Amino acid sequence: MRRFLGSRPALGRWAIGLLALALVATGILLWSRWQESLRWKLAEELRRAFAARDVAAVERLYDWTDVDAATRARVRQVILQEFELPVATVLPLRSPPPDLSALSDFRPNLPPIGVIRVIHDTPDRLSSDFLVGNAGFGEVRLVNLVPVK
Repeated sequence: MRRFLGSRPALGRWAIGLLALALVATGILLWSRWQESLRWKLAEELRRAFAARDVAAVERLYDWTDVDAATRARVRQVILQEFELPVATVLPLRSPPPDLSALSDFRPNLPPIGVIRVIHDTPDRLSSDFLVGNAGFGEVRLVNLVPVK
């Protein structure tokens, strides 16, 4: 093989380039699948917390960095309101997170990477979206919107 590639240097460079390209593409695919599995895991934890009507479990899924007591109380109130409706399904969306650039007074406390949708078991299929953000390597959390400093 070395003799064959050595006699055709351009072919050898092409082979190395294609191998490098295949390795990069494989790495990107594996990274993407890993990130998706983290979002599915978070969605499953959220589904279990909703099924148990466990406010503390839902609160543990959030990142509370830069969140004041008043905002935390409002989030708790929203969680309690969500518990009033039965849940049909909880799933991460494959679409990118919404554009939050129009928000002038608030910012996400984590960089958003996706959305988890809770679809309620109601006749009109009400749903709620939760922003998901990277909280560190291998960790995803629900995002809070905090006031701009």
